Amino acid sequence: MKKEKKLRSRKNLKAGTYSLVITAAFLAVIVLVNVGVTALGDKFNLQVDMTQSRRYSLSTQTEQILKNMENDVTIYTLYSVGAEDSNITQVLSMYRALTPHIKVESIDIDKNPQAVKAFTENNTTTLATTSLVVSNGDQSRYRILTATDQYEYSYDTDGSVKMSQLVVESALTSAINYVESGYMPNAYFLQGHGEKSLDEMATVTNDLKTENYNVMTLDITTEPDKMAQGDILVIAAPKQDLSEAEREYLKAYMDKGGRFLFVMDPVTLSDSQLPNFESLLKIYGLELERGVVMEGNLNYMANSSEAYLVPDLQTHDITDSIVTSRIPVVQIDGGSIKLPELTASGVTITSLLTTSDKAWLETDFTNAAATQDEDEKTGKMTLAVSVEKDNFGDEKDNTKVLLYYGTSLLDVDEVASQISTAVGYSNMNLLNNSLAWLKDSEKDIYIRGKSLTQPSLVFSSFAQILIVLILTCLLVPVVLFIVGIVVYLRRKNL
Repeated sequence: MKKEKKLRSRKNLKAGTYSLVITAAFLAVIVLVNVGVTALGDKFNLQVDMTQSRRYSLSTQTEQILKNMENDVTIYTLYSVGAEDSNITQVLSMYRALTPHIKVESIDIDKNPQAVKAFTENNTTTLATTSLVVSNGDQSRYRILTATDQYEYSYDTDGSVKMSQLVVESALTSAINYVESGYMPNAYFLQGHGEKSLDEMATVTNDLKTENYNVMTLDITTEPDKMAQGDILVIAAPKQDLSEAEREYLKAYMDKGGRFLFVMDPVTLSDSQLPNFESLLKIYGLELERGVVMEGNLNYMANSSEAYLVPDLQTHDITDSIVTSRIPVVQIDGGSIKLPELTASGVTITSLLTTSDKAWLETDFTNAAATQDEDEKTGKMTLAVSVEKDNFGDEKDNTKVLLYYGTSLLDVDEVASQISTAVGYSNMNLLNNSLAWLKDSEKDIYIRGKSLTQPSLVFSSFAQILIVLILTCLLVPVVLFIVGIVVYLRRKNL
C-alpha cells in the first residue's frame, strides 16, 4: 500500500515537474517570439495598418522616393531623454525600414549644443526639442522641420487648439528629396509694378524657403529669359500696370503652360486701372469687380466685422486638408470675381473661396461704417478661383492659374495679429497648398495628413474583417485545441 502510494506520488511529481517545464518553456518561447517580432518589426516595419487614415503606412510617393535613394540622409531628433514623440518615432521607423540610406540619430541640444551648430549658423529658424533636422552626409544641405511642419492644428469643442493631423510625412519626404538630390522648384515674385517686396512678406518667403523653394524676384524688362517651364510666377498685389511688351511676354509664358499665382488687391483697384494685368485674366473669362466685399452673415465674419471674411472652402486639392483641420482662413478686404457663364474648351474653372448669400459689394467708401446701399450687388460671391487649361499634351504642359482677390494670403502676419496665430497658420497652409498645386514635377511632394482624431481601428474593407475573423475565430482556437490534445495525450501516457 505504501509502495503504491509512493509510486503514485512519484508519478504526480513527475507529471507536475513536466507541466512546470512545459509551461516555463512555453512562456520562454512567447517572450523570445515577442522580442524577435518587435526587433524585426522595427527593422522591416512588419505590421498591418487597419486605420482608416492609413496612419501607420507611408504613401506610395514616399516609398518610391526612398527606394530610389542613392545617397545617405541623416534625420536628427532633438528630443530630451524621456520626452520622445511616439507618433514621430513611429514614422521614422517606417522610413528606416524602407531604405538603408536613412539613418536616425538623437541629439540632446541642451547637453550638446555644439552638435547642431552647423544647422543654426545663418538660419532664421530656431531649433527646439520638438524639431527634426534632415541633413545630407556633409551637412551642406539640410532642412529644419518645426512642430507646425509635423502637425496640423484645429479647434476643439471648447475653443482650444489641438493637434488634429499628423502631416510630418509630406514635410519629411520633401526634405529628404531636397537634401538627397538638391532639387528645388523656382518661385519668382514679379517686381517693377509696385508689388509687395520680399521684405514685406518675410514670413511668407522664409516659409517657402523652408518648403524647398528657390524664392527670387523677377523683373521681366531686364531678365526676359530667366523663367523656364514649370517655374511659378507670383504676382503680389501690383499697383501699376504692365507695359504692352510685358503683357505679351506673360501671355506667351501662359500659352506654353505657365504657372501663375495672381494676388490682386481690391482696395488698390477701386482707384486704379490695370487693364493689361486684367486682360490676362479675361483670357479665361475672369473679371475683377470694383468694390470690397462685406459679409452680412455673422457666421461668415471674424471679429464681428463685415470686412473680415470667413469664406466657405470649396472642394479642391488646395482646400481639402484645410477643411479637415477645421481652422478657417480669413480674407480681410476681399474682392468679388465675376465668373464666365461659359468656359472655353479644355478650360476648367473652380471656385475656391465663397461668401454667404448675404454678402454685398461695398462701392461707397465715403462713410466710415459699411452700410449696404440699394444699388450695390448682393448675394454669394467668389473670392478665389483656380483655372486649368488643357494644352492637349502631357499634364505638365497644362496652364495653371490661381487668382486670389484679396491680399490676406500673403499678409499672414496681419491675419495672425488681427485674428489669431492659428488662423495665420491656416492662411499660410492655403498658400503652401496653392503652390503645391501649381508645381508640376515628379519630384514634387504633396501628401495628405493622417488624422489623429479618428478611431485607431477601423475596418475599411471586407478583406480586413475576414482576416481578423480567421485569426480570432479559427486559427487561434485550432492552435489552442491542438496544444491541449498534445498535452492531454502526453499526460495520459505518463
